[in-house]
Amino acid sequence: MKIGVDPVATVSAISGKEGGVSHFAAAFAMKTPYNNIVIADGIFEKCDAAEGERLLALAARTHPTFQNVSIEIDGAGILFAQMIKRLTGMRITPHSTAEIRKVLKGVTGKERRQYDFMYHLWQRGAVTISDGDTPFLNAARRYLDRFPNFTKNSPYWDVGDAMLLAIFDMPEIWVHVISNVIDDQTESRESIWEPRKQEPSPWSSLGDSYAS
Repeated sequence: MKIGVDPVATVSAISGKEGGVSHFAAAFAMKTPYNNIVIADGIFEKCDAAEGERLLALAARTHPTFQNVSIEIDGAGILFAQMIKRLTGMRITPHSTAEIRKVLKGVTGKERRQYDFMYHLWQRGAVTISDGDTPFLNAARRYLDRFPNFTKNSPYWDVGDAMLLAIFDMPEIWVHVISNVIDDQTESRESIWEPRKQEPSPWSSLGDSYAS
């Protein structure tokens, strides 16, 4: 098991009772005997860095196949990585957005990075989601159903980053898929970025008939 983490940077005891607490997201990625990845569960909590560290350490202790934590080290991630390594001794695998941009040949931005890296993996069944009923898995399904129709500060972007980082730490699964499709220009990928049209309610006509 690899755990991909989108960390929070602040500690509520320092930033104030209500200040600096946002969503902490961690994805538990399991490699199967069929050479694919299952997002088996994760952590999706509104908390500070100290509580995120506690939840992460608990998850690592209770999963016997745990190997390491995959963390993006750009920005606040490097501070969180240093904290959990010092306090828990967990093995940390740092990744930068530059590494992902290199794989994707220059794609930038959180939205495009998540889409261009993970889309083909979901499409081909290289990555799937457990059918469990947990806060993280339910959030992951909402992320996939609604992408990219989130507000700029939506916690679903954190869920996406957590899954991306867990998957990125298993190159033996994704490298062949990505290398085979990254230069493919035959597939249109732009329509997903157009705002969705609001579909009329199927019940509206019934309402009109009752009103008449």
